[in-house]
Amino acid sequence: MVILIPNSQFDSIRYIFDSNQQMRNVIEAIPRLTTGKLWVDNLDNPSMALYSIPGINFLAGTPDPQNIDDLLGKIPSKENIFIPTTKWIEILKQYFGIKLGTFNRYALSATSLRLKNIRNLKEKLPRGFYFLDVDTSILNQIKDSIGFFIHLFFGDPESFMISGRGYCIKHDDTVISIASSLVPYTKSLEIQVDTIDSPKYRRKGFATRVAAEMIEYCLENGIEPHWDADTIISRDFALKLGYTNPQSYSCYYWV
Repeated sequence: MVILIPNSQFDSIRYIFDSNQQMRNVIEAIPRLTTGKLWVDNLDNPSMALYSIPGINFLAGTPDPQNIDDLLGKIPSKENIFIPTTKWIEILKQYFGIKLGTFNRYALSATSLRLKNIRNLKEKLPRGFYFLDVDTSILNQIKDSIGFFIHLFFGDPESFMISGRGYCIKHDDTVISIASSLVPYTKSLEIQVDTIDSPKYRRKGFATRVAAEMIEYCLENGIEPHWDADTIISRDFALKLGYTNPQSYSCYYWV
């Protein structure tokens, strides 16, 4: 039997997640997140853990045969499963069998990003389009469209205003593109970018514009603008922005 503990207790079991190298910004933000569930196999001396937040699941520590089925049973279908070491691969295969799938994600380096190059990407917007900081009114407007992930990870607009950052482009009264921090941040920020899926707005440079603004903010304030791509399209977009050295790694899911 595994035990659900509050996110606020994460620091007491942080050592279990030491081997988890992917998406560290999300892991480090766990104590400040109001959403997600944190499971351990033992309250006094845990050896493995699972943190599950909509769309993302982190397995951590050393698999415990006695409780592994209960732990893996907490992972929803069709969601990313991040593992700390290759020893978890066989465990996943044994539990999920032919239901287990895998795909490549890409962690990119931000060391080559330069303010001058980023600012050159900030082209003037067409007439009728406006660039704005993300505030509570914008977050309430987009809670069921682009930017919905902010509500999933921060819980409410007020929490985002305290520990998040974002920029958007509006066309008349519609938010058509947004770039923001995926989770609360300190010295490293996980960038998330989304644009309305419409020929009217896609491939017009709007995503580049908001992403460049987000990266510029990070570079000006000594914050690492981290980019982890879940598709080749996202990887190539990051390369266009100036990221380099995409490192491929395997992520899992089950259906």
